[in-house]
Amino acid sequence: MLCSEVQLVKETERGELIRPLPCRRWSCEWCAPQRRRELMARAASGQPNKCLTLTVNPAIGGTPNERRDRLHTAWRSLSKRIMRKLRIKKLPYFAFLEQTKRGEPHLHILLRCGFILQRWLSAQMNDLLRSPILWIEQVKGTRAAVRYVTKYVTKAPAQFGTGKRYYMSRCYPLNQAEAQCDADHTRDYDRVRRERWRETVDERLLAGWSFRARPDGWFEFLKPGIMPDEAGVYAFGIHGGLAV
Repeated sequence: MLCSEVQLVKETERGELIRPLPCRRWSCEWCAPQRRRELMARAASGQPNKCLTLTVNPAIGGTPNERRDRLHTAWRSLSKRIMRKLRIKKLPYFAFLEQTKRGEPHLHILLRCGFILQRWLSAQMNDLLRSPILWIEQVKGTRAAVRYVTKYVTKAPAQFGTGKRYYMSRCYPLNQAEAQCDADHTRDYDRVRRERWRETVDERLLAGWSFRARPDGWFEFLKPGIMPDEAGVYAFGIHGGLAV
């Protein structure tokens, strides 16, 4: 939360309600662990039964970024061929990128579908991208799916250029309520303020405001002289290393 540079603000007669929004950068020491936990949860949410790894021919394209784009395009075509092959209308999948030691992209895909012959998949990728080398294996349970992601994502999914690190089909999560982004607490606000969260806290405490953290993710700031009318821990005085 210390990384927040954007806050949602609700004006009240007694002061302000503020919800700091984390930066959500994979490079952030505060946000990266949470994002990785979210990635694991999303991977498990679809209860996949197969893991598919697609590689790319380094002779294709001029740069790894270009090969990543072509690999993504090939997967979109391959997924349509799989649906025709299995005679299904939707293919639940969760895909994330890995960067090899040579800097090349691999695409790991968790699937929930029927049996697919590896030889057939290899022929399709050879036709689409001249990249017939791939692996497909059975996943036995949700824990195995999480272990599969953990194996290839040590810190963050790889990113090539401005492309997405991971993506999934809309039908992948079995529990749509759990897959929904936590937006319920951020819909009702008066304005957005762009300011570092630490500066926001310091400025108000130096001016004599008090504040407390609420369980719904908002912080209640009270103007000088206004006493809280609810039970809770309020902070007074100068902000000095307070972990908020």
